[in-house]
Amino acid sequence: MGNAGVGECNPGKERGVLQYNKRAYYDFLSKGEEPNIHIPAKPIYIHVDKDALKRIFQNLIKNYLNHGTGSISISVKEEGNQVSISFKNYAPGIDRAETEKLFKRFYTGDQSRTKKTTGLGLSIVKNLVAKMNGEIEANVEGSFLIINITFLMVYN
Repeated sequence: MGNAGVGECNPGKERGVLQYNKRAYYDFLSKGEEPNIHIPAKPIYIHVDKDALKRIFQNLIKNYLNHGTGSISISVKEEGNQVSISFKNYAPGIDRAETEKLFKRFYTGDQSRTKKTTGLGLSIVKNLVAKMNGEIEANVEGSFLIINITFLMVYN
């Protein structure tokens, strides 16, 4: 594992996992959405597998694009010696009982059963986060689903 910078998002630079990604951006636009992204100006470093972190983001974004409604907000924050990465979207039909099932293998919510999904995306996310000594949780606040991931920061 190496250090991955999660705090930079500059279209002209190749640093940081949350770097500008044209394909993901156009995927949002094709759904009629523009993500609301909040990233600190200074880089934040965590000790993780960069490819695994990229896969986590891809799975969470794909999950939103397949099942989400309304806008999505992605934020990165320093909280003490940890970094918190949050994905928040409008999900009026989800409740606390369902959030407890989201990370189980093959689980698909009632609304997604008509779509051709395997129910593995969030389970893979949970396993990758755990392998990198991170934590993941899903919560409901009002009509919003929030998936929060935390990792210990590396100080340079």
